Amino acid sequence: MPGASPGNSKGRAKRATEPEHPDTARVWPQARRRSAEATVRESDKCMRRPGSSATAVAGRRSRSSAIATIGRRLCRNCPKTHRPAAGQTLKDKGLSQLACRLRLAWENFHATPPTHLSRADTLPFALDYEPDARLAGNDYTPPANPCTQCELREDTLPKGRCGPGDACLFVYSGRQIDRFLARNPEWAEFCLDDPFWERRAIAVRYAPQEAAMRLERDEDEVVRRAVAVRAEGPVLERMARDPDREVRITVATRMPPAGLARMLRDPDYGVRIHVARRLPHGQLPQMVDDPDPAVRKEIARRLPAFALSKLAADPEPEVRALAASRMLPADAAQLLADPEWLVRAAAVQQAPLEALSTVLDDPEPDVRLLAAERLAAGPT
Repeated sequence: MPGASPGNSKGRAKRATEPEHPDTARVWPQARRRSAEATVRESDKCMRRPGSSATAVAGRRSRSSAIATIGRRLCRNCPKTHRPAAGQTLKDKGLSQLACRLRLAWENFHATPPTHLSRADTLPFALDYEPDARLAGNDYTPPANPCTQCELREDTLPKGRCGPGDACLFVYSGRQIDRFLARNPEWAEFCLDDPFWERRAIAVRYAPQEAAMRLERDEDEVVRRAVAVRAEGPVLERMARDPDREVRITVATRMPPAGLARMLRDPDYGVRIHVARRLPHGQLPQMVDDPDPAVRKEIARRLPAFALSKLAADPEPEVRALAASRMLPADAAQLLADPEWLVRAAAVQQAPLEALSTVLDDPEPDVRLLAAERLAAGPT
């Protein structure tokens, strides 16, 4: 069509001199129109190019996405929801029809999934993976000796108690080792001296307890942590001095409450937090001066109400607030003059009603509101 090509100077001059609707000139200026036309023509050439490869198909997808967007915005012939608003159409009917055809072609292309890749092409292959092998189980029928160098191929494999890629003792896969030892626990004790740390750690779970305890001094902390999960008595007490914090945390969660006193001064605050959560109430006052605020918060949550006055002078406001929320009324009244409003707000909930008159003119509005609400509610 004459004047449709941006390379035609007469067509450009004619369009430049034609009067336009004000909304059209505002939404679609000449430069944007010419850019849209050039994009449609270039993408149309790309889509019609024969002999495309997978890379070219991916490139055409991105270009076709842009064309579909143009078609949805510019096409005046779309029947339903894609019809543009008034004043947002182009005068070039040929471009509008081309955009409509490209939009429909893109929607048909996008609705068809690519067929050049199968699910098997996207799956990773393990070193010991065999596509024809089935999972080990009661009805497992293994192939004829797939593990040609394994000494278990004549006994354990035919019984379905191991399987390549599923349950194997000799691979460097913790899940396969665990599945094997769960089905064949009689092999666990033989693995306690294995050079692979994960095989030793898993074997500790299935080996006899007495045999597993000899690894309490193992060089790997993961192995020692597995031992601590099963340790009892003197072994557990000795492991309370283990150099690894995670091992000591495991010990603190399993130590009988009567034996936790030996861990009150552990150098790691995480260990002391677990001790504070399980320590008998009669020994909790020994930890009110702990150097870490997180430990003192646990103490404030567990101390009996009559002993919470020991935390009234704690340097951490959150510790004092926790203590004030559980204190006896007489002790809570002493904290109504605390310099931190958070502590005063917590003390309002516990202090006696006759003591609340001192905070009715508190500089913090939340404290005044809490005191007024409690006085209005009266004694309970």
